Amino acid sequence: MEIVSMDIERSESSNHIVHQQLIVINFNLLDEFNDVSLLESLSYDAILNILVCLEPEHLVKFGLLSKECYTLSCSDYLWRRFYPSYQFRFEQAFNIPPPQPLPRVNAKQIYIKESKKVDSISKFVGLWSEQWCDVDVNSSTRISYDGYKISVFYTKNKFSAEFVDFDGSVLRFKLSGGDSGWSFIYSLKIADHGKLTLNVFRIHDDMSFNGIFKLRSESPEEYPSISPISPIRIITSAASTNTSPMIMADHSAMMIDTTSENSTTSNDNEEMTNIDGNIESFQPLSHRQVAF
Repeated sequence: MEIVSMDIERSESSNHIVHQQLIVINFNLLDEFNDVSLLESLSYDAILNILVCLEPEHLVKFGLLSKECYTLSCSDYLWRRFYPSYQFRFEQAFNIPPPQPLPRVNAKQIYIKESKKVDSISKFVGLWSEQWCDVDVNSSTRISYDGYKISVFYTKNKFSAEFVDFDGSVLRFKLSGGDSGWSFIYSLKIADHGKLTLNVFRIHDDMSFNGIFKLRSESPEEYPSISPISPIRIITSAASTNTSPMIMADHSAMMIDTTSENSTTSNDNEEMTNIDGNIESFQPLSHRQVAF
């Protein structure tokens, strides 16, 4: 019995492998005695029970074998099984659940369309630093997606951002305001992992600049971990005539002078805690004002 040439990834489950091998049997081979194909000899339910073992990419390839295979591979029942994996990927990419469940009809088209949308938009979502011309601004732009629309928020220098469009590979937004009152069109395109190529078009003089966006990691390891229930101890400095109290969280090795109006840490990017243990995030001033 011949096997149709087809790329099949091996699975850790031996049963899974057996089912996938059954799927790629050439269904056009004729039974020598009954003059019917193997596909015709199986019931509809039996075929579906085999097809449920395939992943989306393999199910699509199965549909290329013949018209009958294509019809079977488009079953809503088969494609609705992938909805939970879509929901998981959506939550992983955007940190929110999908705003609404996917429709139960036309499941194949909807699953493929929405999956491509998640894969493409997720590459642009995050907090980005920009470098172009003489501009070098950390954590300047936040891009987010709520399941309906893409939002762009610019965090620096009194500029405001407005999303323009996204064609699946290039995301554009307009930046305006600031002290100069100038406006720019930012065009972002996927480059390496964690980077976007940037083209900045300055509207008033038709000047164009190239640069990059770098994704800023927002992992918890990047910031001091200060728990609201962390033990706090009061320290008094004996060397000072004014024995002002000092507050330190035991596990953070971080000390704050409560008598100073502007208490800071040794690292401008760290976060501060008050006596109640609440975290107050702050943005340090840039080393220079960026002039556009």
